[in-house]
Amino acid sequence: MPEIDLNQAQIQEAIAAAAVPQYERSVANIENVLSILLGRNPGPILRGEKLDKQVIPPDIPPGLPSTLLQRRPDILEAEQMVASQNAMIGVAQAMRFPSFSLTALFGVASPNLTFSAASAACR
Repeated sequence: MPEIDLNQAQIQEAIAAAAVPQYERSVANIENVLSILLGRNPGPILRGEKLDKQVIPPDIPPGLPSTLLQRRPDILEAEQMVASQNAMIGVAQAMRFPSFSLTALFGVASPNLTFSAASAACR
C-alpha cells in the first residue's frame, strides 16, 4: 500500500511541475501588458519592494495633447465595445417589430409568404 501512495505523490508532483511553466508564461504576459499600459517597454515588473520605498513616477507634464489617449489600445477597445453595444440596441429594437418576407422568381409571384411576429420575450 505505501508504494501506491508514493506513486500517487510522484504523479501529483509531476503534474504540479508541468503546470509551473504555463503560470510563469502567464505572469510574464501580464507583466508585459502592464508595462505597456504604464508607457514602458515590455518587461518584468519590480516586485518585493515595500510601498514606501518604491519610486514614484513623475507627474504628467501639463500641455500634453489629449490625442495621446486615442492611441492607447485599451481605450480603443473600449470605444469599439461601445459602438458594438450601440449597434446591438438597434438590432434588438428592430426585432420588436414583425417582419414580412415576399419572394419572387424571374418576375413570377411565388407562393411563399412568411410572417413572423415579435415574441413575447422580446417585448
